Amino acid sequence: MFGTRPPMMFGHAVNALLLHGLPQPLPDRCLRRMRHLGVDPDLIQPAYPIELWVALLELLREELFSELPVAEGYRQLGRHMVNGFVKGPMGRAVAGSVRLAGPDRMLRSLSWVLRSASNFMETSIDALGRNHYRVTLNTRIPEPGYNEGVLDAMLRHAGAEEIVVAPGVWRDDGRLSIEVRWGG
Repeated sequence: MFGTRPPMMFGHAVNALLLHGLPQPLPDRCLRRMRHLGVDPDLIQPAYPIELWVALLELLREELFSELPVAEGYRQLGRHMVNGFVKGPMGRAVAGSVRLAGPDRMLRSLSWVLRSASNFMETSIDALGRNHYRVTLNTRIPEPGYNEGVLDAMLRHAGAEEIVVAPGVWRDDGRLSIEVRWGG
C-alpha cells in the first residue's frame, strides 16, 4: 500500500541501548553475535527493521541477562534502554521536558516520547485513579517485560517514586496493556 512504511527502530535509539545503556565493554561473543545478526555497534544505521530489533533484544537478553527469568531480563533491557536514551542528545532533551512535566503529563504524551525512538509506536492512556493508569501499546516486542521496564524507567526519570508496574496483559486486538501506579 502506498505510503505505508515498515515499522522501524531509529538508529539513535539502538545506539542509546548499545553504547550508553548497557555495561561496557560488551562481551566479545555478544559483539560477534550482534554483527552476525546485522547490527554493528561501531556502525549504527539510521534505522532498523523492527524484526531485527526484536532479535537483537533477545540476543542481548541471552548474552547479558541469561541468569534472570526471561521477563526480568527483558525488564532490565527496557530500563537500560531508557537510561541509555537519556544520555544521548535527543534523549537529554526529552528527559528534561519529561522531568519538568512530571509522571502524569509524561504518560499523556507517551506516544510522542516513544515515537522519538521508532516510527510506529502508538499508545492510549486510561486514568484509573490518582497516580494510577493503564497504558496500552501497539508494541511488536512479544515479551511484555521489555515495555514494563521502559515504563518503570520513564516514570523514574519523570520523578515518580514507589513505582508499581503490573505484568503486561495482551489484549484481543494484539495490543499490550500495562497498569502503572506510584506513590506521592
